[in-house]
Amino acid sequence: MVFCWRRGAPHCHNTSASQTEDNGESMRRLLRIIFTTATILSALLVLATAILWIRSQLIIQDLLFYNVRSPEKHSVTAMRLGSLRGEIQFSWSRRVYRSRKYFEYEDPAQYYTSRASFPIDIRPGFSYLMLQPQRTPDSRSFWPRQGFVFDITPAKPTVPGSAPSTRDSGLIGAPHWFLLVIFSLAPAVWIRRRIRAARRGRGPGYCSVCGYDLRATPNQCPECGAVPSSNAPAPSKVLADNQSLNSDTLL
Repeated sequence: MVFCWRRGAPHCHNTSASQTEDNGESMRRLLRIIFTTATILSALLVLATAILWIRSQLIIQDLLFYNVRSPEKHSVTAMRLGSLRGEIQFSWSRRVYRSRKYFEYEDPAQYYTSRASFPIDIRPGFSYLMLQPQRTPDSRSFWPRQGFVFDITPAKPTVPGSAPSTRDSGLIGAPHWFLLVIFSLAPAVWIRRRIRAARRGRGPGYCSVCGYDLRATPNQCPECGAVPSSNAPAPSKVLADNQSLNSDTLL
């Protein structure tokens, strides 16, 4: 650590500037790591979405169920994630009974002796189901036919004749192509940067690391923090500056 014995010593300002530059470089490095991680995850999602799109149209439709029954809270929660008819759908429903007596009255556990005997749409835990693609006409309105679905029903009493309870549900859906566009943004930016670096990186006035235009900031790249080789201090100059700094510290 360098101590400033004299107020206004030049090396005091140099130390503060150096710390600021180090903090800025650390932040840029962290942002690059976050962006690279997001790009990799986005690329994996693009691949998975494309596979599910092809499967839903030509091969098979995928449905993933997750059901939770809670006797303590007198509730039943069901969730479903599906890839079908060219769209991704996520739906959920939660039913809360007024008392445990009503919960047990409609609890399927009293009819089915094992988890495997439960119907798959109410089977406890995770369940997976495959369906053949359907070719029936779609009678939904315009936007649902395009794959965009948003329907949330707040909690309300169930129909008369069943055990007293409240039920809320929701359905959110988007077409595969729309999700592909969203997931492709980060990889597209990454590819654009690489192409720009390949085209301009070795030209004058551009950063050799990321290709950023350095005409406004020729001493250091504000994008990645790299210092152009023409602006890098010579080893002899760095050694002389260090010797001067040490002599000033001892005074």
